[in-house]
Amino acid sequence: MAKLTESEVSAFLDAPRIVDVVTLRADGSPHVAPLWYEYADGRFSFFTAATSVKTLNLERDPRIAISVASPDEPYTYVTADGIADVSRDDAVERAIRITKRYRGPAGEAWVRAFDWEVVIISFAPTRMHAWRADP
Repeated sequence: MAKLTESEVSAFLDAPRIVDVVTLRADGSPHVAPLWYEYADGRFSFFTAATSVKTLNLERDPRIAISVASPDEPYTYVTADGIADVSRDDAVERAIRITKRYRGPAGEAWVRAFDWEVVIISFAPTRMHAWRADP
């Protein structure tokens, strides 16, 4: 295993990958959800519905953990955890920005068609690990 440099981490996270987001249910058990994300200025951000399980979990207990992994060799991953914020400020515009990373220009119409309230979950990692499994 080789630890990634800061520039390698940035390049890896700039790709439109899926992040697995872990929050805690009221009974302490984990809830995992795959999401689209953005990593900018040292913060991970994702969007979801205001009434989603992950939103409700984070409003009760803001601890969060994530994992982003490559599907191919050389297997590479970033894990991080921290304390999340749930925000409604500019949520639709921020969701559009995230969606455009994955769906291109069509992302805006897709987000604007939602019939649910959008929130943004974000956090600055308090701990982050990044490794590549060199062959």
